[in-house]
Amino acid sequence: MSREALPEPAPNVDPYSAAVLDRARREVQERRMTAALDSARRQRPWGWVAAGLSGTLVVLIAVWPSGTVVGRLRWLMQGVCDQVNNIPSWSITLPLDARCTGIYTALFVTFLYLVTQRRVQAAKLPPPQLTVVLLSAILVMAVDGLNSLLHHSGYNLYPPHDGLRLASGSGAGLALAILGLPLLNGALRGAPHRDQPVINSWKQLAVISGLVAVIGMLAWEGVRWFFYPLVLLSVTGMIGGLLVVNLVAVLLIQGLYRRVLLLAQLARPATISIVLTVGELTLLAWLRMVLEQGMNSSQ
Repeated sequence: MSREALPEPAPNVDPYSAAVLDRARREVQERRMTAALDSARRQRPWGWVAAGLSGTLVVLIAVWPSGTVVGRLRWLMQGVCDQVNNIPSWSITLPLDARCTGIYTALFVTFLYLVTQRRVQAAKLPPPQLTVVLLSAILVMAVDGLNSLLHHSGYNLYPPHDGLRLASGSGAGLALAILGLPLLNGALRGAPHRDQPVINSWKQLAVISGLVAVIGMLAWEGVRWFFYPLVLLSVTGMIGGLLVVNLVAVLLIQGLYRRVLLLAQLARPATISIVLTVGELTLLAWLRMVLEQGMNSSQ
């Protein structure tokens, strides 16, 4: 509940008092909306800055004189992905390994699907049965990741496989998008749709799962025309996920917990988040490069 929100009237409140409370709530909401519109107007120049920064990053990746576009993306992603267990069917190595490709492609594709279904303001988790299935998908990825980690010590339960990495990552990415969106809306939006579940039926889950499965099969089979779409989906999902984490941190620091009413209010926080995201990716990639060079020179 925001600081300005008023409590609901008790059932036995007389009609006059109830009308007064209703009018007070409307006035509070009008003041909040007026403040949000004013904030959005003041932040309009920041929207252009955010667009300019994003466009500059895309142009730099596309036209940098050395290497290839995929090579530059691989360098940028190396600080957040080990890039060891890759999908073997591609002649050109993807920027992300099999598990990360599955996670972030499914995350982004699921988010796009929810946008098309007008669920971006949903702030209610799916029904309990669906939530259990989604949590289980995340658990499966955790178990498979632990199994892969223990492989070198000889304590793994089964032989690791890149297909399992891709499949478990895809399931977890789908689940993270569905479970994360209502939590994000509930924490930051001033007027989220608390009565709208992000999905509410097995049919919706089946549609999303089918879409993610088709994309996963195209990725695993190495279908030639799908290479660059897969690169775009996975890298965008990775950068977008990190950007959202930074955006949430910036909004909480600025005291905008449950106070965002308009997307335009995010212009300045988004600009800061873009700078943080690019800085983090670049710094982590550079640190990994330095560490690998140091290890190679010591051998």
